Amino acid sequence: MTRPAYVQMAVKLPPELKERLERVAEEEQRPVSDLVRELVREGLAKRAFMPNGKGT
Repeated sequence: MTRPAYVQMAVKLPPELKERLERVAEEEQRPVSDLVRELVREGLAKRAFMPNGKGT
């Protein structure tokens, strides 16, 4: 099975968010990048269901 192609991007996070991401990734025994992709997908999916598309 071939992995899908990815692009790389840099994101600036406060230190506490970085630490939380690393802690959760370690607890789930998975790479931080996999966790970030999942969280971004979930966040975007939630916004798609908001009436104004902005989540507010």
